[in-house]
Amino acid sequence: MSKPRASVECWHSREDLNAALEESLHRITLGCDRALPAAMQFLKRYAYCILNGMLNDRRDREEVFFDSLIKLYRQAGRFDTKRGRALDFYKAILKNCAIDRIRKREPLVYLEIPYELPTDNSLNRDALNPAVNAERNSDIAFLSNEIDRLNCSQRKTIAWVFKNDSTLSEASEELNIPLGTAKSAYRRGLLKLRAELLKTA
Repeated sequence: MSKPRASVECWHSREDLNAALEESLHRITLGCDRALPAAMQFLKRYAYCILNGMLNDRRDREEVFFDSLIKLYRQAGRFDTKRGRALDFYKAILKNCAIDRIRKREPLVYLEIPYELPTDNSLNRDALNPAVNAERNSDIAFLSNEIDRLNCSQRKTIAWVFKNDSTLSEASEELNIPLGTAKSAYRRGLLKLRAELLKTA
């Protein structure tokens, strides 16, 4: 029979953890090279206590923990004791890293077109057919209208990815939004478009 998992308070009190992390953040902003390794030692068990409930894979937990430390180092200058506790500041970073990892494992959503795309020969043959051109223009107008009905983040993310043939990481950088937000907007936007296209099939 396995022993019950010890709580965070068995290793350090939250007050001790918060004080130690606050000191480490201050030292990081001063350029101390040893501040981050020190923070890693006393934050590890606290972080894994949270990650165990979010991620099943051990390698995912390890990578998310180290990703969170890198972000903590980069964002140390943003911490302000007037706005909250250091431990809550790190917890938000840790959970965001875990959520990004979970979203990376979600299956890609493909836009299923409910009709066959024309071949090059049929395009040339139909170019002079007014009925075909009218139907094609109607489809384009319908799709454009549905894209316009998406919310701002969905519309911008989908448009950027398809127009520039870019990845979601590149889109998030260019649009200045978090990667998790870009992935969510892209996925939900495509789901909405697919649902509307299937209604007309």
